[in-house]
Amino acid sequence: MPLFTFDCVDCNEHFEQLVSLNQDLKDIRCPGCASENVMKKMSRVARSFRPSSSQVQISGPSCSPGGT
Repeated sequence: MPLFTFDCVDCNEHFEQLVSLNQDLKDIRCPGCASENVMKKMSRVARSFRPSSSQVQISGPSCSPGGT
């Protein structure tokens, strides 16, 4: 479920709400005053982070060359 940020036009409250993909955004109510007069705000874009090979630390058993 995506998390949306809203502003209430009536009481100026800012709130976030999880909204299912099939839920109509017209059904969202302000938790402060129960008004339906809310506006969806622009959300930030999530950024994926992949560490570079120099940032990945691999640990495991140490081996000596030619040893058993």
